[in-house]
Amino acid sequence: MLKLSDNFGVLGIDAGGTFTDLALVSEKDLSVIACAKTPTLREDMPATIRRGLDLILANISSDTIKSVSLATTFATNAIVENRTRTTALILMGYDKERVETAIKQNRFHTDKVLIVNGAHDTKGNETVPLDLESVKKWLPETVSQVEAIAVSGYFSVRNPSHELEVKNLINEFSPRTYVTCGHELASDLDAMLRAVTAALNADLIPVVMELLESVELVFKEKNIEVPISIVKSDGTLVGLEWAKLHPIETILSGPAASAVGARHLAKADKLASPSWVVDVGGTTTDIIYLDEKGHPELNPEGAKIGEHRTLIKTIDIYTFGLGGDSRVLPRDRYGMISVGPKRVRPICTEASEFPEITSEMKKLLDEKNLNVDEPLIINKGREIDAGNDFEAKVVASVNKTPLTANELIGEERFSRLWLTKIEEMEDKGLISLSGFTPTDALCVLGKLNKWDSKASRTAAAIITQKCEQADSFAKDVCRTVVHNIALNVLRKSFTRAGRPLKAGGETEKILSDTLLHKDLIGPRITPKLDGVIVGAGAPAWAFINEVGEALGTRALLPEYAEVTGAVGAAIGSFYLRHTVLLTPLGNGLIRAHLPSGIMDYENIDDAAKYTVEIMTPWMERRAATAGAAAAEINYERHDEIVTDGVGSVIHLWTQLIFCASNRLTERKK
Repeated sequence: MLKLSDNFGVLGIDAGGTFTDLALVSEKDLSVIACAKTPTLREDMPATIRRGLDLILANISSDTIKSVSLATTFATNAIVENRTRTTALILMGYDKERVETAIKQNRFHTDKVLIVNGAHDTKGNETVPLDLESVKKWLPETVSQVEAIAVSGYFSVRNPSHELEVKNLINEFSPRTYVTCGHELASDLDAMLRAVTAALNADLIPVVMELLESVELVFKEKNIEVPISIVKSDGTLVGLEWAKLHPIETILSGPAASAVGARHLAKADKLASPSWVVDVGGTTTDIIYLDEKGHPELNPEGAKIGEHRTLIKTIDIYTFGLGGDSRVLPRDRYGMISVGPKRVRPICTEASEFPEITSEMKKLLDEKNLNVDEPLIINKGREIDAGNDFEAKVVASVNKTPLTANELIGEERFSRLWLTKIEEMEDKGLISLSGFTPTDALCVLGKLNKWDSKASRTAAAIITQKCEQADSFAKDVCRTVVHNIALNVLRKSFTRAGRPLKAGGETEKILSDTLLHKDLIGPRITPKLDGVIVGAGAPAWAFINEVGEALGTRALLPEYAEVTGAVGAAIGSFYLRHTVLLTPLGNGLIRAHLPSGIMDYENIDDAAKYTVEIMTPWMERRAATAGAAAAEINYERHDEIVTDGVGSVIHLWTQLIFCASNRLTERKK
């Protein structure tokens, strides 16, 4: 067993929807000491983490692990798949009609919304007293129905006192109920987005808590006492206790970690050109632009999850539904193949676990007329109650072993109505589906030899209705994947250049046709991407070179690309930021809008001086809570000054931007 007495390692864990990746990175030179991949069991995350950790510890002493960093897509997936928990939202100072419209649009992800009196103005002065009595009357019934409550005041970033009063009241009434405040998450003035951010954060606390506690549990079982942190959406780290209360900050944790990992593995800062990270996962592909120094760009609009825009700072990530486990549909009447965005389990992996599936699919091929349009396998899902008799019957049928659609439904033609019902059950989590995927296409072509390739070949015969050679169909599936990735990289490139392609427009159509048909006759555009393509993710090896060729640029596949996210998590660093606004009151006084409330000073220099004295220990405490030991605190001052028509100088406002950071080796235990 290897033990590195003078070279400790940081263990990065990337918990994705399909696989959970682990990478142990040397703290001395940031090289990869060991790595592992294991299937993600969302219904049993402790087992997933335990299995992955055992693979790492097979040849590495546990003493080598000095700290652990986690990246995950669980927060994003929970919102997109509507797997969040029941929460409530309390608003102060908001317009009732705007709130009701937002509720109808499901912007808050909850309809349990209470609007109470209580308001401040832009200066932080109280204009309407807080109605705590209404909150007291509302709490008893609501608390019994929810797991978390969000609180947001319209101008809380100018004065958070009302939010803090409501939070204290809830904590006194129900100490076990999670409470999150808008001003704790964002300092932007956009009150509606701040309310959305707070509500989604409350939604996610119980969900993310389960994952984080699973990690803690396994390491406790192994007697590995090390600090554990998690990657935020901007690629930096915070400690577990912080993440438990601010899970919204981790919504794009996985792709952000991949950006950091790809930069390191590809040495993007030494390429002397921009690079485009193409992170191909099981369900989605993420595209991230890195400048010539290897730095990713931040999204100025904040993170977006599904249809929900938030105020959370995030790396600019372009995501679309295509991955190694994307569902492949039969050719349409024009001969085109559709890949994704729906995710299914590959036939090859399902048949490896249940060999009888292959036999049942072969029976279909022996029939004169195929009774199904695609090789769809139905398996059991999460243990939740069925909504009707049809659902209960299906769940009971697949409880012990998966069945082909033909077996489940019988000899009748597998109609669209049946398929719709089955897909609805899968969306609910009652069942899981397996079908033909790009992973199966790679098995057919002999590029993958890990699972049951014979099952993949049989599935190809079904989906082509025995009218096409399996190899020919599989090649076109892979060609479609390359086309879709390349086209989306171009879309992101044009958008970044300020010339977004019109969806379905003529330029996009010509680009698409050129990428898909190399022998195209007529007008064509030969793309040349402004940068190098860097592959990341387990399936990237199969497509990245052809993507680079299609885009007229060089493609790189770094060593350990299959665990890029885990590497990125391991090499991350802590960084916290908080902005304090200083505003003139018009009577010579300057008001500091502090996280604890407002304070007034006689002049701007005093206001800045005493704000720094207050905020420095506040940032130190905040950094310690976030998991950073001995954090370095810095600040920048920005004065907004204008000159009027007669040459007089007018001070509009001053910003003091405080930053806390520390190095990889300075994590708090």
